[in-house]
Amino acid sequence: MIWLGIQRGKEVVQEVRLPAGAITFDAELRVSADGADGMPNFLGPYAHGTSRDRFIYLCWGCRHTDVWVGFRRAKLSLSQLTWEMLQSNRVLAKVHSTDAKGGPICATIRSEYVTWSSAAD
Repeated sequence: MIWLGIQRGKEVVQEVRLPAGAITFDAELRVSADGADGMPNFLGPYAHGTSRDRFIYLCWGCRHTDVWVGFRRAKLSLSQLTWEMLQSNRVLAKVHSTDAKGGPICATIRSEYVTWSSAAD
């Protein structure tokens, strides 16, 4: 069985058994202004990478009892998020989870596979 989860720190959480319809992951992040350019800097256990290149990991794998065995990860870049989008305090990313060949998406998710929008609280 294949599962998809989100990485919190070094642990994969909120795993969902596939195939599934729409999947929702909740990832609370703190935001601060980053240096001279004032762009959003995302902080917290779900934020990975450097302040200039933050992302969230989506992880593909299998769960064997209490052990997660991952075989792919995808980086969901946060660089497209603007202060204007963050005004709602909640954003939504719709991600196409398979690549052009129908396999699990991995590596850095290209922008054409992601649609960001502001979401109401």
